[in-house]
Amino acid sequence: MIVSYDNVTRAIVGTAETVNVEGLKTVLTQRGVPHLEWQGALPDTIERLWVTPGGGLALREPMPFPVPADLALAAPYTVALPAGAPAGAVCEPAAGTVLGSGLHAVVVRAPGFHDARYAVEVHTPEDEQARLIAIAEDLRWRRETGGTVWDGHPVYTDDRAKTLIMGSVMSAQLDPTYRTTWQFRDGTSQELGAAEIVALGRALGAHVAAAFAVFKDVKSDILNNTITTEEQIEDRFVASD
Repeated sequence: MIVSYDNVTRAIVGTAETVNVEGLKTVLTQRGVPHLEWQGALPDTIERLWVTPGGGLALREPMPFPVPADLALAAPYTVALPAGAPAGAVCEPAAGTVLGSGLHAVVVRAPGFHDARYAVEVHTPEDEQARLIAIAEDLRWRRETGGTVWDGHPVYTDDRAKTLIMGSVMSAQLDPTYRTTWQFRDGTSQELGAAEIVALGRALGAHVAAAFAVFKDVKSDILNNTITTEEQIEDRFVASD
């Protein structure tokens, strides 16, 4: 049996049985894969074994230090070997690596020991501001496209409605006698003259501008830390109704 193993931790990564033992050993050597020839059955499962410096097989042990708890941080984290790490231990990512925003997995590996794993999540104040701004942007879009009321009629304000009203306003401006039938959100319709169409267009424009104005103020307050929660964002949009 050919046993291949990791070149850092010397943990077994695979086994193979073949009639062409020397050929397989040659291929593994050419590929830079550490390996040895083993006679008989393995003394335990692959996951629990490692290859000793003397070429034998032994059970891997738990790391001789408490596995670090998962970390939630507000600043970048520099990877380091834990105190008490055994000889030959390495980190993945490498010690000294600075982990920025996001969720990261850190693994401590050493010959003869099981891997120790922990998670690091970095969420900086700037990340939180970006998250809140994205929430405000979504509320702004919902406000913009969620409809408004003109002359007692509920009006569509989605992108298609804006395109239609822009075309009708242009027609009304070119022809004072222009008339068209407009469909409202409640299923009713009404024939509108040129002046009414222009007024509807202005109302839609004012509605859109108001949504952007609220967003601008909210974004500014997020950046200066006056707004720090989702509830404050929602309250500001509700108050502007």
